[in-house]
Amino acid sequence: MEILLVEDDEAHAELVCRAFESTPETNIRLAEDLRSAHAQLTDHGWHRRVEDREGNVFIYRVPVVRSIAPLLITAFVATIAGISGGPLRVPVLTRIMLMPHAIAVPTVHIANATAAAAAVALHLALGHAGEPLQAALWLGAGMIAANPLGQIARRRLGEGPLTRLLALGLLIVGVQTAWSAL
Repeated sequence: MEILLVEDDEAHAELVCRAFESTPETNIRLAEDLRSAHAQLTDHGWHRRVEDREGNVFIYRVPVVRSIAPLLITAFVATIAGISGGPLRVPVLTRIMLMPHAIAVPTVHIANATAAAAAVALHLALGHAGEPLQAALWLGAGMIAANPLGQIARRRLGEGPLTRLLALGLLIVGVQTAWSAL
């Protein structure tokens, strides 16, 4: 028997799971909300269970097929725009890939930091250590500091308002860039 439990309270979900522990033929799948439950029913993706150091458990399913095109488009747009893609990737990870915000933001930070480190290493290896690279250390420190600050903002503001603020910030930077090009 397979059970899909929709429960956002971890303690309640654990109680239900414990009740079925003695029944090996029962498989319980968990969803934090109806959107996640719908995704599990309609798109069998990669099942993920992540526990952070505070004991918070995030259980979700990444719909792989549905995620490929938006990720490719996001990568293309970010590359053309010359930005890291964080403001574009986080909404894709949370809205399309159904990743919890607390997992999506650090994931994007790690991806951006890895890509930036590789780019800086390449430029240094080729001897292109000019003026922009002198700020790389400070940019890296700012990126590392931004992750915990972003988590605090997410807890205080919530995912929706924080995503809208990120979109507004991206719009402002885009308008400034376009205005300076005129």
